[in-house]
Amino acid sequence: MTLAWIKTNYESQINELIKYLDSNWTIEKIHKKLIHFENNKFKTSPFFNHNQLKTLFNLMLIKNSYQKRITKRVLEIILKKDVLEWIFIDVLIRFYVLVLTYDDVWQEYEISDFAMHNNIIGVDKYFQNYLDKSNLKSVCFYQQYIKKNIEDLQIKKNLLDELKDLDCDYITIDFNTLTITKKVYVSDINLKYKDYVIEQFITMLEKSSELVEI
Repeated sequence: MTLAWIKTNYESQINELIKYLDSNWTIEKIHKKLIHFENNKFKTSPFFNHNQLKTLFNLMLIKNSYQKRITKRVLEIILKKDVLEWIFIDVLIRFYVLVLTYDDVWQEYEISDFAMHNNIIGVDKYFQNYLDKSNLKSVCFYQQYIKKNIEDLQIKKNLLDELKDLDCDYITIDFNTLTITKKVYVSDINLKYKDYVIEQFITMLEKSSELVEI
């Protein structure tokens, strides 16, 4: 990988990605780092290839709501490495695909599978932890609880009527004031799980270069 080759194949990506880095990272310094990766790629097997790295850079440049939050951190992780491994870039590509495409409540198990392969808790465990910590129960749970435990018929009727048309999935009821104090949708928790996995994965990379192959 020569300097001329780098400029031909990576120049547009580098010019955009460098905007996310601190000023101590110059274009010339990044060029030298890429040449270093090329010179040291045979220290690991399988070693990275240039199309793979270019794919990762292109994914990092796609506009999304997480871009400002994660791009600088991921770039610094890459540029601080001595050797780029194929599996390292491959997992980062998978990570970015999930970041860019995970926007539907029915996709939670895709990111959960990725998380568990990288020693991060799965969505079911996160979901239950979140409900327990936030003291949230399903609407169905409260309906059954009210039917069995509220003796005042008028209060029982009022509460059940309020729950009947409630547009949410999990709630907290304060029985001292007889009011609903929290309302949460499943989709809200799934998006919090996505945030959690993103943060845990990047933190893991910052602390260690070891990744679990998928």
